[in-house]
Amino acid sequence: MTRNTSDRDQSVGEVDPAKARELLGLVRQSQMSAAPTLSPMWIPYSIFCVGGSTFPLLSFAFAKAGMSELIPVLVFFGWVIIAAILMAITMRSAIKRQARGFGRRWSIMMAAWGITFMGAVFASRAAVDGQLSVWTLVGIAALFAILAINGPVIELVTVRKAEGLAQRKEVTNG
Repeated sequence: MTRNTSDRDQSVGEVDPAKARELLGLVRQSQMSAAPTLSPMWIPYSIFCVGGSTFPLLSFAFAKAGMSELIPVLVFFGWVIIAAILMAITMRSAIKRQARGFGRRWSIMMAAWGITFMGAVFASRAAVDGQLSVWTLVGIAALFAILAINGPVIELVTVRKAEGLAQRKEVTNG
């Protein structure tokens, strides 16, 4: 079934250039006021934290079991990191909109993870040498758990604030 031009003009109505600009402006405004969602990029970040918490404990356990080589621990940790990186790359392509400042928050949390991981590496070596207690390593694992929770929670608070601002903006404009 085909429709001729006159049928289409009657059902849709003609739109002059001024009206078209106004409608495009409304579309842009609604896109800009759409609140971002919680980024799935925090899932790979949490995987980094899980890997970071297991590294010092595994390296200590391997050393106490008589395996002085860290190769098995590094292989395991390497696979965890590769999986998290691949997941992050895949998720990044699917993300439509993120809360303002996500890159900064992500960078800060990844820096905190890196600093904590370096501390975990040195602490695990010191624990193997008998300079630190295994409970220090458990504390470092707990610190990774705190980092794993902090990143997404801070992001969630930011998203909720953005949603509240978008709703207030709709009420004042609507």
